[in-house]
Amino acid sequence: VSQSRYRFMRDLVESKEFREIFPEVFVRSDARAKGEWVTTAGGVVIGAGSRGSMTGRGADLALIDDPYKDYQDAISPVVSEAVWNWYRSVLRTRLSPNAAIIIIHTRWTKKDLTGRLTEQDGLVEDGGHWKVLKLPAINVHGEALWPSQYSVQALREVEKSIGRQLFSALYQQDPLDVTERIFESPQ
Repeated sequence: VSQSRYRFMRDLVESKEFREIFPEVFVRSDARAKGEWVTTAGGVVIGAGSRGSMTGRGADLALIDDPYKDYQDAISPVVSEAVWNWYRSVLRTRLSPNAAIIIIHTRWTKKDLTGRLTEQDGLVEDGGHWKVLKLPAINVHGEALWPSQYSVQALREVEKSIGRQLFSALYQQDPLDVTERIFESPQ
């Protein structure tokens, strides 16, 4: 994670929009470094990359944002295994017993961090631990998620230009792995 992303998170907490939702929470003026800052409500934000150290730190909430920088990272067995091992040996071991984990990323492949965790621990609706929030650009009824910004027609044009596999991952949050594409019937 870049230093600018840490700065962005801190600046977001200081924004007018954040203030409208959380009027009592501010970044303390005496503890506002880019990668580690404290709120007036007692929260501490510590930034660490997906292969970075969190030694000596604990958390009640972990936010994992984009553990893969791009498609090439996500399909790389080496990078994928590094992210998985970092999650298991670094992040997971630093969490408080009732901590929450939020993972935000493009679902490039079904064997990504989210895929491995939901396979291992199950989905809440099936009695497991994970709840997946999917906001596809085009829903099951064929309607656009944000029609004033992207009409269904505009989204279909994007799909045509980038291909079904990338569109499915980037816009529908539904990864289609390369091996599936080999055996998929032509359309």
